[in-house]
Amino acid sequence: LRMINETLGTTIVMVTHSMGVASMLADRIVIMKDGEIVEGGTKAEVLSNPESEYTKQLLCDVPRLMVD
Repeated sequence: LRMINETLGTTIVMVTHSMGVASMLADRIVIMKDGEIVEGGTKAEVLSNPESEYTKQLLCDVPRLMVD
């Protein structure tokens, strides 16, 4: 998807429940809860400085890979 976006200059709208996928592919992120937008902004804004308690909880629930 990233290659298509960069090569063709297209906009891609993706819906995902995975914050990991969103952090890898998105330039901008919008967080929705119960059909309402609770937060949005650039990837850096939302992931580095979440304002919504719901967003903070989503980020805490992202699985971490354990690498030796």
